Amino acid sequence: MDGMYYTTFIALSLVILSVFYLSRFVYQFNSELLFYFKSFRLRQTDSAFIKKEGSKITRELTEELEFLRNDLQNFKRQKEFQETLSEHLLHHLNEGILLYNDSGEIYFSNDPFFEFTGLLKGKNTKQVFTENNVISEQINFRKNQTEFTTRLRNQGVDLHLSGRRFEVQGQRFTIISIRSVTDEESESWESLENYIRVSGHELVNAITPLVAVIETLQEETRNLQNQKEKDRFGTGLDSLIHQTNHILQFSERNRRFLQLDQPAMEFRSLSELVESLEQLQALFPSIQITIRVKTNRSGVSVDLVQMKTVFENLVLNAIRAAETKEHSLLEIELRDANGFLEILFTDNGKGIPEKQHSKIFSPFVSFTHDGTGIGLALCRKIVHNHGGRIYLQKSSEQGSVFAVLLR
Repeated sequence: MDGMYYTTFIALSLVILSVFYLSRFVYQFNSELLFYFKSFRLRQTDSAFIKKEGSKITRELTEELEFLRNDLQNFKRQKEFQETLSEHLLHHLNEGILLYNDSGEIYFSNDPFFEFTGLLKGKNTKQVFTENNVISEQINFRKNQTEFTTRLRNQGVDLHLSGRRFEVQGQRFTIISIRSVTDEESESWESLENYIRVSGHELVNAITPLVAVIETLQEETRNLQNQKEKDRFGTGLDSLIHQTNHILQFSERNRRFLQLDQPAMEFRSLSELVESLEQLQALFPSIQITIRVKTNRSGVSVDLVQMKTVFENLVLNAIRAAETKEHSLLEIELRDANGFLEILFTDNGKGIPEKQHSKIFSPFVSFTHDGTGIGLALCRKIVHNHGGRIYLQKSSEQGSVFAVLLR
């Protein structure tokens, strides 16, 4: 009987010890699992998973966790490597970059940004944009624009300032870039502005006496007895008056354009915008213009006087591009495009050589034999000052498509 008790005692003790050691092993293993999972969550993957003696499943689980740790560690190293490279690259650019969210928290900035702007570094935009200088004023003035580009002068240096707002995973960000305008580009714009001033002055001096002569001839025509001749001369003189007035208005718009740093923005209904486009047909009877409206938006904020200059220059380009064709055709389409009003100008001209695509908006660069290289440069400046974009969407031997994006 005593032997049975002894045997029972031994068996029970072994069971208790087995349960104890098993519980201890499970506790330690679970604690280790918890430690490593926390390490993964905190991206601390330096501690290795030591292989344990035990069942086949335990060993396999340990091995898989170690593989996972190595993969995460390699991913972490690769990410750090890419971030380091990107940081070095952005800091060595000749362009200043500032990236921040709607709360003003700065995610990235490089040294050239503060060198160009003269602003002090900070962790948020309230610390950075505290100084009263032209950079802060421009950025604050345009903070509600989705995209903008402008030129300005700061501390005696000509600068090109641009910005863009975008959304990532529900957060709104703004990226600001600033670079020094090259001497060649600055000289091109200065030459362009001087050319417009001088040529505009000479044009007005030449046209004004001509208008006076035409008005005198109109008075004389009214005294003609022959009604047929009176109508014929009257129609011709009216056309001359219309064209000369158009030239004077065009010159005046260019003059005003040079004087105004910012467009006089005003909300214009879609019907007003379409009406201004429809008027192009009367101004340019040599080209057949078709207008298609594929948007339901109520209108857009623009300086309509400046925007008419853009439209007229794009029509003139279409006429020049199609001069070898039997008929000059231009289709103007208004449609929605990612929050913008997109206006497409599609002509049937000869197209623009691909090597000139990157230069067509630069001053004094023309792709026609009689072009001045002024029109598209002015268009770009006007549209960018509106917070919009203008670009060549495509071009081939069948024609070109220019796109104007407005908010």
